[in-house]
Amino acid sequence: MAPQADAARADKDKRAGTILAFARVVPSRLENNPTDHTLAPELRSHLPTFPLKPPSSLLGEFDAQGTELWNLSTRLIRENGDSNQTMPCLLRVFASYMLDGANGGRMGNWENATRVVKVILRATKTCVRFSEYALGVGLLECAGRYFSQTASTTDVTPEDMAVHQRSMDQYSLLQILLAWKQFKLDVAEQMYQKQRSQEISADPVTAEEFADTFYEIGKEEYNLKKFDAASRWLERACDALADQQLDVLSDLAPDLKMSAMHLLTKSLLALGTEQSNAKAREVVQLMDTEYGDKMLVSLLKLEILSAETQPDISVYHGTLLRLFRSVHLTKPNFKTLMHHIHKLRKFNPEIACDCLAQLLSIRLFESGKMEYIERVTVMRIWITTSNTQISSLMETLRSFLDLVSSNITSSYSPAATHAAQTLLWKLVESSFNQTNYQQTEAICNLANHQLFVKCGDNNKAKISRKIMQCAIARQSWNDARQAFFSMSELAQSSPQSRFLLFKVAIRTEDEQLAAECLDVIVQASTKDATILYACVLESQQASNRPLTIKALHVVLEKYKYTAPEGVHLPAMLRCLIKLLKSEMGDSKLPNPELVENFCRAFEGASAQSVISSLVHKSMDFSKSEWEWFSRNSYNFALEHCAILDPLHLSRLAVCCNQFIGILLSESDEQSLQDLRLRRVFCYFLALVANIVLARAADEIDISNQHYTIAIRHAKGLRESITKLLDSQLDDHWLADLQEKHFDAVKYELEAFIRLKKWDDATYLFPICFEHTNKARVWDTLADLGFLLHEEIVKAGLKPSHQAKTLSFLKDIINHSLSSKTNPMAMARWLRCLFQTALTSNDALAMQCIDQAISAAKALRTLDTCFPQTELEYLTTTAFNHAIDYFSAGDDAGCARWAEKALALAGESDDQGLTSLLQERYSALMWQGKDASDEI
Repeated sequence: MAPQADAARADKDKRAGTILAFARVVPSRLENNPTDHTLAPELRSHLPTFPLKPPSSLLGEFDAQGTELWNLSTRLIRENGDSNQTMPCLLRVFASYMLDGANGGRMGNWENATRVVKVILRATKTCVRFSEYALGVGLLECAGRYFSQTASTTDVTPEDMAVHQRSMDQYSLLQILLAWKQFKLDVAEQMYQKQRSQEISADPVTAEEFADTFYEIGKEEYNLKKFDAASRWLERACDALADQQLDVLSDLAPDLKMSAMHLLTKSLLALGTEQSNAKAREVVQLMDTEYGDKMLVSLLKLEILSAETQPDISVYHGTLLRLFRSVHLTKPNFKTLMHHIHKLRKFNPEIACDCLAQLLSIRLFESGKMEYIERVTVMRIWITTSNTQISSLMETLRSFLDLVSSNITSSYSPAATHAAQTLLWKLVESSFNQTNYQQTEAICNLANHQLFVKCGDNNKAKISRKIMQCAIARQSWNDARQAFFSMSELAQSSPQSRFLLFKVAIRTEDEQLAAECLDVIVQASTKDATILYACVLESQQASNRPLTIKALHVVLEKYKYTAPEGVHLPAMLRCLIKLLKSEMGDSKLPNPELVENFCRAFEGASAQSVISSLVHKSMDFSKSEWEWFSRNSYNFALEHCAILDPLHLSRLAVCCNQFIGILLSESDEQSLQDLRLRRVFCYFLALVANIVLARAADEIDISNQHYTIAIRHAKGLRESITKLLDSQLDDHWLADLQEKHFDAVKYELEAFIRLKKWDDATYLFPICFEHTNKARVWDTLADLGFLLHEEIVKAGLKPSHQAKTLSFLKDIINHSLSSKTNPMAMARWLRCLFQTALTSNDALAMQCIDQAISAAKALRTLDTCFPQTELEYLTTTAFNHAIDYFSAGDDAGCARWAEKALALAGESDDQGLTSLLQERYSALMWQGKDASDEI
């Protein structure tokens, strides 16, 4: 065992030497480098070595180095304050352990031991100050060893024992403090109970320290809303100072005691039990005895009163008035006063309102602090508006506002005005919803008080509109008008204001004013159509058809024929259409403006129907709706087609066609034919109307636009007819459709000619002869053919276009010949074609003569004849053409044309022409050039 003991002793001596060597260099390191960042970690690394008993040879040096390091830490704290927390704290802990080691950790020398204990306790306080709680616990353990050795000590003077007792009290206090700082309140409670079993020193300084620590613990628990624990520690703080005379304590002790009693009262009240409330009253009575003139005491009295279920209102009121006169008007104090008036309101609103008036009169008017005056006013209004029985408070509110107005020189700020009017407005809405219109108007008048002139035009208008609503509800039309004209011009122009005036105008049958209001609403409205829809409903309820029509029209027009949620758009459109039809009545010449609105209604319905059918999200338009709109637009167009403006007729036909187009995909086979026939008629109406508009237009561009539209309708008409001709139809329908197809082609050809679309025009040539019949009249088509040829020649197009046109005219003549309907027209066309072809197409001209010969023969069999004048013209012109060939030396050409002329002359009833031509022809053959004179 001896070698082991020697080894342990050597190790201990070595550690003591290391500690001492490190302690020697610390001062110089700090002096050379005050910001040495490595020193603190080194100090902390040596602390686990303690407690240490150095060899006796080093005790003196341990004491000296420990004292030097302690003094160094004190100097650092004095110089740096809290800026460098770690270094002074570690130095003090290190120095305390070295002094403890120098003393051997024993009470051998009472004076040295007392000195070491004081150093340790002061170092522990430093650890608490700099939040080094673990180091502080270690130091207290070191101090605890000293106190455990003094339990049996008797040979000590009373003075030394008093010092020792104070150290023990400090030790106990630090134990409680460290436990609390480490969130071990249960340990702190144990330490307190242990200390309680011993008598606390009567030393005033120590007692004040205990009270301060207990107060801090209680305050933190109160902030954590742990009121039971808070009341215990705060009561201990009060008890610690209870037996002390304030004159022997520090200057802060009275405030500490009052703060502890104040917070104790609040904690007891927060517990809310009868016992805690009773105890709180006792504490306040004690405070009233000691600090009766303090504002805090009065506030606590109010707290206690407000905690009672049935407080003495007169006491409450008197306490508040006393506070009004004594309190300093700082912002926190003002908030406190308002807080207690707010609490008083729960018990007696009338007394609370009186307190507010007293506060103004006693302090605020004199101080001139507008912010406080405004807040008092807002609270007064709030108390009035939040009370269920407002009648009595409302009577005094006007007097209250007048009192304020007479004692200040300016109006309220915008923020205060907004707050006050917001409260009043809630009451306005509540009263209005309860149909208490007179009270509502009275509240609105309060909101218009001169104090609130900075409310802004929008709020003023809002209040005036509410007055108008009340007047309308009471059927007091003059009051409503007066409220409207009290607004600014800008407010009068708002849709909401005009709507209310519109209601007044409707009910007083002032249609001019109603129409003016409606115009203003339309101009001012945004995308929200609510007000315009409301105008529609108002007009309907008043049975005013013209205004209802106008309102419906403008709302649908402005918002593109849509409807808000909850409004059935088809029903609204049907309503407008029915009203328009009723307004038009049986007039033979409907009002153009009504017809225009009629067309727009159908156009809006068709546009929304297309969207509804494509998007499948809107269920507004159903099949029955489409059928209704289709049928009514069709019937109106059919009924008035002879008198309607072509543009209106075209628009109605287009709308009907769109409805039919939707229905075609929704209908069964039985309904399809009827829809298709109706569609043909709509296409035809639209086509004819646009042709009429194109012909009548003075401007080329407008005319061309209508021709372009006509082409589109013509194409649709032809396609629709083609589909129908494939089905089983009566002869009547068949003939009608064939004629409409022919008309469509003619109108389309006319449009292409006017638009100078030559290729498109020639494309139509074969289509002209589709679906022909024997009774067809070809006059118009022939005229168009000749017109087309004339335009092509003027345009200087290539010969192929002319050839196609001439061939087209030949086909027309052939069909006319086969139909045998108008010999005179056929002969005229043949002459015109012959004239045209003679200069450009010799073969076609020859064919014209052949056609004339064939026609003359065919007509003779029908007991009629080829028109003599036309036949003579063709004959003589052909013979003259033969002479032209003869003159040019083309005998073959001459013979060919002369023979054709003679053949045609042979079909004439006048054989004298034949004889004359034969004589002339013979002269050409035998007399040569001398017979070159023409007929």
